[in-house]
Amino acid sequence: MGMNANDKNIGYKAPAIGRAIALLDYISACQHPPTLSNIARALGYGKSTTHGLLHALEEEQWVMRVDGGFRMGPGFLALARRAYGDWNVAKIARPFMEQLSASLGESVCVGRIEGTSVRIEACVEGGGDMRIALKPGIVLPRFAGSVGKVVLAGLSPEEAQAALPVEGLPRFTEQSVTDPVLFLQEVERCRSLGYADDDQEYLHGVRAVAAPIEQGGKTVAVLWVVGLAMTLTSEAIEPAASELVRVSRAISSLIGPTDNSAAKDRQER
Repeated sequence: MGMNANDKNIGYKAPAIGRAIALLDYISACQHPPTLSNIARALGYGKSTTHGLLHALEEEQWVMRVDGGFRMGPGFLALARRAYGDWNVAKIARPFMEQLSASLGESVCVGRIEGTSVRIEACVEGGGDMRIALKPGIVLPRFAGSVGKVVLAGLSPEEAQAALPVEGLPRFTEQSVTDPVLFLQEVERCRSLGYADDDQEYLHGVRAVAAPIEQGGKTVAVLWVVGLAMTLTSEAIEPAASELVRVSRAISSLIGPTDNSAAKDRQER
């Protein structure tokens, strides 16, 4: 009985692929980003083999470097999303948040919009001795500083104006913007710049900068950097905002198609 070329390949496994799968499985199960040495030791690989696998996976963005170690990267997440649909925004955002927090030294949070309020889904604490810690599940009140501005910026100008109480906004601190007209100016500034900031407007002694996470052209969540006024200084806000906007757009690209890409998908079908 003859054997064709396909028969010869039955049961064959490419060693490099098997090692890469084991490596990805190990990284995805780690609570903290494992280093190259951690991975090599845990899997019994040589360091040169581990380095080669990580380099190849990093080029495809299946893994990414975070705080001296490795996390699952946006390329892997995008592939999984195409295969299985939408993912929880906190799970997608987590590696980006860890990288951003390590870069800025401040806490980074993500929250899902519920009406005009925001429920915190995840928070990565900054590395300093004095840092802000916010727990998942906390619901920020309406119009809370930079986060509130981002929420309203995701609405149409008419919807944003209708959402504001005519009698004035709540005063969280002595620096809160309570005048609806001035607050709407801040909202419009957020639309223009792609981010909003606040200087101790929600919590005394705390600054924050926030950016939208969008799905299908709609703001569905907020990503923000928060720190003490003594560490997240006025001078640090603009560079932090630049990094934040870059990251929020990367996350947005993973959680859902833009309106244009969705239309293109429909046309191709």
